[in-house]
Amino acid sequence: MEACRDISKYKAQGPAFADGSINWECPCMGGGTLVAHRCGHHFRKLYKCMKASDENDAMVKCPEQFIDWATCMQNLNEKAREAMKRNLLEENRQKTPSK
Repeated sequence: MEACRDISKYKAQGPAFADGSINWECPCMGGGTLVAHRCGHHFRKLYKCMKASDENDAMVKCPEQFIDWATCMQNLNEKAREAMKRNLLEENRQKTPSK
């Protein structure tokens, strides 16, 4: 019965553990299915990049990683990837004020 008293190990975890490391099996990441997906390596790169920034918009902070993940998820070829990259990066430049 003692093992049943420590409910902390059953406590729901968010996208990060207490030590700050990423919880890849969090329900918010599809319980690990986003990571195990055929495009999971792109998702991991995108998530690590997003976690390293306070910026909320993936296209502003991590455009390359977002494009790689999105084109993989959509089964797009390299030509379509380059077109998406050009379009999204151009949109970003138009939205971002000049410094």
